[in-house]
Amino acid sequence: MQPGDVGLMYTDGRFQFAMRVHAKEHAPTFARSVWGATQDGRTWENAYFVDVLPIDVSLGDVAASLGYASNWVPQGFSYVNQEAEDDVIASYGSLQRWAEHLSGRRFRTPAAQRASGLSSRTPRGQGQVGIPWRPPRTLAQIVQRQGPSRPNPDTVGRGVNAHRRLEAEFGDFLRSQGREPLSPRPGDPNFDIAWRDPGLAIAEMKSLTRVNETQQLRTAIGEIVEFAARVGTAKAPVTVKKVIVVEREPSAPHWVETCGSADIRLVWPGCFENAL
Repeated sequence: MQPGDVGLMYTDGRFQFAMRVHAKEHAPTFARSVWGATQDGRTWENAYFVDVLPIDVSLGDVAASLGYASNWVPQGFSYVNQEAEDDVIASYGSLQRWAEHLSGRRFRTPAAQRASGLSSRTPRGQGQVGIPWRPPRTLAQIVQRQGPSRPNPDTVGRGVNAHRRLEAEFGDFLRSQGREPLSPRPGDPNFDIAWRDPGLAIAEMKSLTRVNETQQLRTAIGEIVEFAARVGTAKAPVTVKKVIVVEREPSAPHWVETCGSADIRLVWPGCFENAL
């Protein structure tokens, strides 16, 4: 591994941490003092310093998002295959953005980058937010291309596929209304879609089931409020329209009012126009 590489840590049936390599040091003496050595005198000579983000993602969801077979289980240290890496980058822009999406948080900014004024957490003015939208690819497209050995998206990784379908549908709606959807650029908050209307609007997508509805909507409210706050600064204030897009009308009717009390518009297919 090299500085900048990203990985996931798996234990007890779930991925519990995402990590990014911050630095690498060849340190055989240190390694032997910590790990010892094998019978033939070898040891793990490289020490890695990593930034860690907590996640809580099932094995099945990660397998589905990578296009792996449903019976895949990580075995020790391994790399994702090139095909899976290409799919992730096509959907998220980079492996780091994918890991940050799984976590809902961003990796910290290295000290040298902060000192140079290039911090990825530095808030941006409204005119600097976003790059042209990258439409997501659904797992159904990946399964069709890769063959029958890949997981069925209707039974594995349902939430990942629903999220992508919803984003694609909402992005197409914006274009039909003459708004150009935007994806986050490096350093932007990790929103799903933004657009100018004429001010800035940002949207967070969430799949919903009756089991996870409350958790998903609570998470979405926290995320969209944080993202909106991070877009502007006291020196460059920005008024941001906040939108949560869910795949269906919530079962509990209070969610529309709850979101409205935080100046958030809650929409779903059939009422996307309420986001404008």
